[in-house]
Amino acid sequence: MDEACGVEDVYERLFQSDDSKDVEIVMADGSLWAHSLILGANSDAIEGMLKHGVALREKQLKWQEHPLALGRFVLRLMYTGTVVPEEWGDQRAPDAEVPLKFLTGGLAIAKTYLIPRLIATFTKALESRLSLDTLNDICVCAVKNDVTALRLHCVEFVKSAQAGSLT
Repeated sequence: MDEACGVEDVYERLFQSDDSKDVEIVMADGSLWAHSLILGANSDAIEGMLKHGVALREKQLKWQEHPLALGRFVLRLMYTGTVVPEEWGDQRAPDAEVPLKFLTGGLAIAKTYLIPRLIATFTKALESRLSLDTLNDICVCAVKNDVTALRLHCVEFVKSAQAGSLT
């Protein structure tokens, strides 16, 4: 079966449409709104929280340790699978790299709320960004969020860096 034309546009319109959003996500510097169906489709944990937990009554999630720009970045990935550099809080070129703090913060949210697709996406992105300059931030993120694959990748990176310096 051929993929329906314009599916990306539908999800983008849904992401942009605030009228039917029914879950408030409290961030460090404000609030965002999202559709419970989109959140639940991305995470069984969020779906359970919205059906059975305190979030059922309040229709609220708390991502208070993260800024609005990161929340919007994560939600856009959940809705559309795309990134828009202009939304990252400063003026960036359309082909700019995703800020490391968005990748580490996004992984923290994805791991906390068990969003498998985003855990894999952020892990792969962080693995590709691993360098001597980013090693500490990425390793701290891997350990703090208990992402075994990323922790192992950090260990292998250090081993290969040490082996390279010995020769």
